[in-house]
Amino acid sequence: DDDIFGRELRHVFGHGWQYAGSHDRLPEPGSFFTGWIARTPIVVVRDTESRLRAFANVCPHRGHAVAEGDGRRRSLQCRYHGWTYGLDGRLRSAPRTQGDATFDASCVGLREFAVGTWGPLIFVNPDPRSSFEDATDGLRAAAARRGFDPAMYPRRATRQHELRCNWKITLDNNTECYH
Repeated sequence: DDDIFGRELRHVFGHGWQYAGSHDRLPEPGSFFTGWIARTPIVVVRDTESRLRAFANVCPHRGHAVAEGDGRRRSLQCRYHGWTYGLDGRLRSAPRTQGDATFDASCVGLREFAVGTWGPLIFVNPDPRSSFEDATDGLRAAAARRGFDPAMYPRRATRQHELRCNWKITLDNNTECYH
């Protein structure tokens, strides 16, 4: 049902913590990778201060991506009109706006998301006010009581599949003990 799926996109994925990738994909300042949270493209970066940050991978000017794939860069730039953003998400330059007294670059930036980590795992939440620690405290405590430490399980491979099914069906099939 499209209506139910729309509500899930808003209430589950729009305000919840989603796994985005692992620390080894961001080994040094300037490293980045791109991905998706539901229907929202994201870019996760290690900024110049080595802080992890995540943004909607959408230039506010015309909606084009500011990064593709993964790699290392000093800035994020929209290929459509060349608007350039720092790794902190702030607009650095916008061609042909220098003479416009009404243009205020400090009011334009990439939409920032909250970032949380657990061992080598990086999680992103579209709600920048959300606390990863608060949301996962019970899970992390239960894992610690059972001796589970995600740092003991390094990433060995990454696979990406597009499945044309309801997300709850594939989640159930991939997490139940029979498989």
